[in-house]
Amino acid sequence: MPRLLPFPRHRRRGLILAAVLTLFCAAAVTAAVSIRGHATPGDMAARLCKALRTDDDAAVYRAATPELRALWNNALDANAAFEKANPGDKPPLGDGIPLAAFPDHAPVCQPGTASTAMTAASVDIHHIIPAAPGAPAAEWVDRLVLRRTGGTWRIDDILFAPDWRSGLRTALEETRKL
Repeated sequence: MPRLLPFPRHRRRGLILAAVLTLFCAAAVTAAVSIRGHATPGDMAARLCKALRTDDDAAVYRAATPELRALWNNALDANAAFEKANPGDKPPLGDGIPLAAFPDHAPVCQPGTASTAMTAASVDIHHIIPAAPGAPAAEWVDRLVLRRTGGTWRIDDILFAPDWRSGLRTALEETRKL
């Protein structure tokens, strides 16, 4: 007695090929989404280091939480008002938005190990200024604070060395109070 199969042989090959293609396409879409929209805390720290090396404040702003962006905008408004009211005086943000403990960015910026919870993460950011003739090397560690917003890690603060008690948020809030 012949064996009965639910589909003829030529249709089985087509179904298998369709299933393999479907799985391949799903994997490709998943990989693309994870690369573009779901960066890890370590990826975010590397992006911060790149932004610091290239003076790209806009990249940090785009990666910020909505709350940090609002503080940033309010601080810029307060800075502009100070400049208008006090021509010739250096405004509070005269050195730019403070994205590190010291205004002169270090040429070496290295992310440390991430500490991650469900909706919060932190990554130490190691800044190194190599020794130069007549000047010793300098090193400090700031702490990047991330918050998961809408499934994506966003910058919520950068706590400054040496004690990480204050940082970007504090500086922006103080500027706003002027």
